[in-house]
Amino acid sequence: MALQTTGLEFFYLSVDFFENDKILLVEQELGSRATLLVLRLLARIYHKGYFCRWGKDECLLFTRRLPEGCTADYVQQVVDALLERGFFSKVQYEKFGILTSESIQGHYFEAAQRRKRVEVRADYLLIEISKYKNLYVDGSNVGISTENVDMKTGNVNMKSQSKAEESKAEQKNEKDSSSFCSPEKKRIFAEKETFSSIPVDGKRRNTSGLVEALQQWGIGDDNLYKIVGYCDYGVIGHPIWKILADMRMSGGRIHQPLAFIWSRLRV
Repeated sequence: MALQTTGLEFFYLSVDFFENDKILLVEQELGSRATLLVLRLLARIYHKGYFCRWGKDECLLFTRRLPEGCTADYVQQVVDALLERGFFSKVQYEKFGILTSESIQGHYFEAAQRRKRVEVRADYLLIEISKYKNLYVDGSNVGISTENVDMKTGNVNMKSQSKAEESKAEQKNEKDSSSFCSPEKKRIFAEKETFSSIPVDGKRRNTSGLVEALQQWGIGDDNLYKIVGYCDYGVIGHPIWKILADMRMSGGRIHQPLAFIWSRLRV
Protein backbone atom coordinates (compact mmCIF):
# COMPACT_ATOMS: atom_id res chain seq x y z
CA MET A 1 0.00 0.00 0.00
CA ALA A 2 1.49 3.34 -1.04
CA LEU A 3 2.01 5.87 1.72
CA GLN A 4 0.65 9.34 1.08
CA THR A 5 2.71 12.11 2.66
CA THR A 6 2.28 15.85 2.56
CA GLY A 7 5.39 17.99 2.45
CA LEU A 8 6.30 21.34 3.91
CA GLU A 9 6.47 24.73 2.21
CA PHE A 10 9.51 25.70 4.27
CA PHE A 11 11.98 23.66 6.27
CA TYR A 12 14.20 24.22 9.30
CA LEU A 13 17.90 24.90 8.74
CA SER A 14 20.21 25.44 11.69
CA VAL A 15 22.58 28.41 11.58
CA ASP A 16 25.31 25.86 12.37
CA PHE A 17 24.51 23.78 9.29
CA PHE A 18 27.62 24.82 7.38
CA GLU A 19 29.78 24.11 10.46
CA ASN A 20 28.40 20.60 10.92
CA ASP A 21 31.33 18.17 10.95
CA LYS A 22 29.48 15.73 8.71
CA ILE A 23 28.88 18.43 6.10
CA LEU A 24 32.44 19.73 6.35
CA LEU A 25 33.89 16.25 5.88
CA VAL A 26 31.71 15.54 2.85
CA GLU A 27 32.62 18.94 1.39
CA GLN A 28 36.31 18.31 2.01
CA GLU A 29 36.06 14.95 0.30
CA LEU A 30 33.83 15.84 -2.66
CA GLY A 31 34.07 19.61 -3.04
CA SER A 32 31.85 22.60 -2.25
CA ARG A 33 29.20 21.42 -4.73
CA ALA A 34 28.38 18.67 -2.26
CA THR A 35 26.92 21.18 0.20
CA LEU A 36 24.55 22.51 -2.45
CA LEU A 37 23.44 18.96 -3.15
CA VAL A 38 22.76 18.36 0.55
CA LEU A 39 20.45 21.39 0.64
CA ARG A 40 18.65 20.22 -2.48
CA LEU A 41 18.28 16.74 -1.03
CA LEU A 42 16.78 18.18 2.15
CA ALA A 43 14.38 20.28 0.10
CA ARG A 44 13.34 17.16 -1.82
CA ILE A 45 12.75 15.23 1.40
CA TYR A 46 10.72 17.93 3.15
CA HIS A 47 8.76 18.54 -0.04
CA LYS A 48 7.58 14.95 0.20
CA GLY A 49 7.37 14.68 4.00
CA TYR A 50 9.80 13.08 6.42
CA PHE A 51 11.58 10.83 3.90
CA CYS A 52 12.09 10.38 0.19
CA ARG A 53 12.70 7.27 -1.82
CA TRP A 54 16.16 6.97 -3.33
CA GLY A 55 17.48 4.61 -5.96
CA LYS A 56 19.01 4.68 -9.42
CA ASP A 57 15.93 6.16 -11.10
CA GLU A 58 15.41 8.80 -8.41
CA CYS A 59 19.08 9.76 -8.67
CA LEU A 60 18.84 10.19 -12.44
CA LEU A 61 15.72 12.34 -12.18
CA PHE A 62 17.26 14.40 -9.38
CA THR A 63 20.37 15.04 -11.50
CA ARG A 64 18.39 16.44 -14.45
CA ARG A 65 17.96 19.85 -12.81
CA LEU A 66 21.46 20.21 -11.41
CA PRO A 67 24.24 22.42 -12.83
CA GLU A 68 26.52 21.00 -15.48
CA GLY A 69 29.14 18.73 -14.01
CA CYS A 70 26.88 17.27 -11.32
CA THR A 71 26.50 13.81 -12.80
CA ALA A 72 24.41 10.99 -11.40
CA ASP A 73 27.59 9.22 -10.29
CA TYR A 74 28.73 12.32 -8.41
CA VAL A 75 25.34 12.75 -6.75
CA GLN A 76 25.37 9.14 -5.61
CA GLN A 77 28.88 9.62 -4.21
CA VAL A 78 27.56 12.50 -2.11
CA VAL A 79 24.61 10.44 -0.90
CA ASP A 80 26.90 7.52 -0.03
CA ALA A 81 29.21 9.85 1.90
CA LEU A 82 26.26 11.29 3.83
CA LEU A 83 25.05 7.79 4.65
CA GLU A 84 28.49 6.68 5.82
CA ARG A 85 28.76 9.66 8.16
CA GLY A 86 25.27 9.25 9.58
CA PHE A 87 23.74 12.39 8.11
CA PHE A 88 21.07 10.08 6.67
CA SER A 89 20.10 6.76 8.25
CA LYS A 90 22.09 4.02 6.54
CA VAL A 91 19.86 1.35 8.08
CA GLN A 92 16.67 2.84 6.62
CA TYR A 93 18.34 3.37 3.27
CA GLU A 94 19.60 -0.20 2.99
CA LYS A 95 16.37 -1.70 4.28
CA PHE A 96 13.75 0.46 2.57
CA GLY A 97 15.57 2.55 -0.03
CA ILE A 98 14.69 5.87 1.62
CA LEU A 99 16.61 8.92 2.80
CA THR A 100 15.66 10.14 6.27
CA SER A 101 17.15 10.78 9.71
CA GLU A 102 16.14 11.39 13.30
CA SER A 103 16.52 15.16 12.95
CA ILE A 104 14.55 15.27 9.70
CA GLN A 105 11.67 13.35 11.26
CA GLY A 106 11.74 15.50 14.39
CA HIS A 107 11.65 18.75 12.43
CA TYR A 108 8.90 17.48 10.12
CA PHE A 109 6.59 16.24 12.88
CA GLU A 110 7.09 19.47 14.83
CA ALA A 111 6.17 21.52 11.75
CA ALA A 112 3.17 19.31 10.98
CA GLN A 113 1.68 19.33 14.49
CA ARG A 114 -1.16 21.66 13.52
CA ARG A 115 -2.35 19.40 10.75
CA LYS A 116 -5.44 17.38 11.42
CA ARG A 117 -3.93 14.05 10.38
CA VAL A 118 -0.46 12.89 9.34
CA GLU A 119 0.03 9.34 8.11
CA VAL A 120 3.29 7.60 9.01
CA ARG A 121 4.76 4.13 8.68
CA ALA A 122 5.99 2.45 11.83
CA ASP A 123 8.95 0.77 10.14
CA TYR A 124 10.22 4.10 8.78
CA LEU A 125 10.28 5.81 12.18
CA LEU A 126 13.50 6.63 14.01
CA ILE A 127 12.14 8.75 16.87
CA GLU A 128 9.60 8.54 19.69
CA ILE A 129 6.33 10.06 18.46
CA SER A 130 3.91 9.66 21.37
CA LYS A 131 3.80 13.43 21.97
CA TYR A 132 2.46 14.09 18.46
CA LYS A 133 -1.27 13.54 18.79
CA ASN A 134 -2.12 13.96 15.11
CA LEU A 135 0.00 11.08 13.82
CA TYR A 136 -1.60 7.94 12.47
CA VAL A 137 0.85 5.04 12.48
CA ASP A 138 -0.19 2.49 9.87
CA GLY A 139 -3.73 3.86 10.16
CA SER A 140 -3.94 4.00 13.97
CA ASN A 141 -3.89 7.27 15.89
CA VAL A 142 -1.07 7.57 18.45
CA GLY A 143 -3.13 9.90 20.63
CA ILE A 144 -6.35 11.86 20.87
CA SER A 145 -5.99 15.38 19.55
CA THR A 146 -7.86 18.05 21.49
CA GLU A 147 -8.18 20.33 18.48
CA ASN A 148 -8.97 19.92 14.81
CA VAL A 149 -6.57 22.35 13.16
CA ASP A 150 -5.92 23.07 9.50
CA MET A 151 -2.22 24.00 9.13
CA LYS A 152 -2.65 25.87 5.85
CA THR A 153 -5.13 28.37 7.22
CA GLY A 154 -4.31 28.22 10.92
CA ASN A 155 -8.03 27.99 11.64
CA VAL A 156 -9.61 25.89 14.37
CA ASN A 157 -12.58 24.04 12.88
CA MET A 158 -15.35 23.33 15.35
CA LYS A 159 -16.78 19.86 14.88
CA SER A 160 -20.36 20.95 15.48
CA GLN A 161 -22.51 24.04 15.88
CA SER A 162 -23.17 23.21 19.51
CA LYS A 163 -19.45 23.11 20.22
CA ALA A 164 -19.03 26.50 18.55
CA GLU A 165 -21.80 27.98 20.67
CA GLU A 166 -20.30 26.47 23.80
CA SER A 167 -16.92 27.95 22.93
CA LYS A 168 -18.42 31.41 22.41
CA ALA A 169 -20.11 31.20 25.80
CA GLU A 170 -16.83 30.27 27.45
CA GLN A 171 -15.04 33.13 25.72
CA LYS A 172 -17.69 35.58 26.91
CA ASN A 173 -17.29 34.42 30.50
CA GLU A 174 -13.52 34.68 30.20
CA LYS A 175 -13.78 38.15 28.70
CA ASP A 176 -16.03 39.36 31.49
CA SER A 177 -13.50 38.27 34.09
CA SER A 178 -10.31 39.02 32.14
CA SER A 179 -9.76 42.39 33.82
CA PHE A 180 -9.27 40.56 37.14
CA CYS A 181 -6.79 38.01 35.76
CA SER A 182 -3.05 37.87 36.20
CA PRO A 183 -0.90 39.13 33.28
CA GLU A 184 -0.22 35.56 32.19
CA LYS A 185 -3.92 34.66 32.15
CA LYS A 186 -4.67 37.85 30.23
CA ARG A 187 -2.05 36.86 27.66
CA ILE A 188 -3.56 33.39 27.29
CA PHE A 189 -7.03 34.89 26.94
CA ALA A 190 -5.88 37.38 24.28
CA GLU A 191 -4.15 34.62 22.33
CA LYS A 192 -7.18 32.34 22.50
CA GLU A 193 -9.53 35.13 21.45
CA THR A 194 -7.28 36.05 18.52
CA PHE A 195 -6.97 32.52 17.15
CA SER A 196 -10.69 31.87 17.53
CA SER A 197 -11.40 35.01 15.47
CA ILE A 198 -9.45 33.92 12.38
CA PRO A 199 -11.81 34.05 9.37
CA VAL A 200 -12.67 30.80 7.62
CA ASP A 201 -12.24 32.13 4.08
CA GLY A 202 -9.72 29.78 2.48
CA LYS A 203 -6.85 32.27 2.62
CA ARG A 204 -3.42 30.99 3.62
CA ARG A 205 -2.28 32.43 6.93
CA ASN A 206 0.62 32.01 9.32
CA THR A 207 -0.90 33.52 12.44
CA SER A 208 1.34 31.74 14.92
CA GLY A 209 4.42 32.71 12.91
CA LEU A 210 3.39 36.36 13.00
CA VAL A 211 2.80 36.22 16.75
CA GLU A 212 6.25 34.70 17.32
CA ALA A 213 7.94 37.26 15.07
CA LEU A 214 6.33 40.16 16.93
CA GLN A 215 7.23 38.65 20.29
CA GLN A 216 10.86 38.47 19.20
CA TRP A 217 10.79 42.24 18.75
CA GLY A 218 9.44 42.71 22.27
CA ILE A 219 5.96 43.80 21.20
CA GLY A 220 3.66 43.64 24.23
CA ASP A 221 0.55 41.49 24.15
CA ASP A 222 -1.93 44.38 23.89
CA ASN A 223 -0.27 45.83 20.81
CA LEU A 224 0.77 42.44 19.46
CA TYR A 225 -2.75 41.12 19.01
CA LYS A 226 -3.95 44.47 17.65
CA ILE A 227 -1.29 44.19 14.95
CA VAL A 228 -2.22 40.57 14.23
CA GLY A 229 -5.87 41.52 13.71
CA TYR A 230 -4.93 44.59 11.67
CA CYS A 231 -2.80 42.39 9.40
CA ASP A 232 -5.64 39.98 8.64
CA TYR A 233 -4.22 37.42 11.07
CA GLY A 234 -0.95 36.96 9.19
CA VAL A 235 -2.40 36.31 5.75
CA ILE A 236 0.33 35.34 3.30
CA GLY A 237 1.29 38.31 1.11
CA HIS A 238 0.34 41.02 3.63
CA PRO A 239 2.81 43.96 3.85
CA ILE A 240 3.61 43.00 7.47
CA TRP A 241 5.88 40.21 6.22
CA LYS A 242 7.94 42.66 4.15
CA ILE A 243 8.10 45.01 7.14
CA LEU A 244 9.40 42.24 9.40
CA ALA A 245 11.95 41.20 6.78
CA ASP A 246 13.21 44.80 6.54
CA MET A 247 13.50 44.92 10.33
CA ARG A 248 15.60 41.76 10.38
CA MET A 249 17.91 43.26 7.77
CA SER A 250 18.22 46.60 9.56
CA GLY A 251 21.34 45.62 11.47
CA GLY A 252 19.95 46.77 14.81
CA ARG A 253 19.09 50.28 13.64
CA ILE A 254 15.43 50.01 14.67
CA HIS A 255 15.14 51.04 18.32
CA GLN A 256 11.36 51.49 18.48
CA PRO A 257 9.95 48.46 16.66
CA LEU A 258 6.32 49.12 17.61
CA ALA A 259 6.38 52.67 16.26
CA PHE A 260 8.23 51.50 13.15
CA ILE A 261 5.68 48.76 12.41
CA TRP A 262 2.67 51.05 12.80
CA SER A 263 4.29 53.80 10.72
CA ARG A 264 4.87 51.36 7.87
CA LEU A 265 1.47 49.71 8.12
CA ARG A 266 -0.36 53.02 7.95
CA VAL A 267 1.50 54.38 4.94
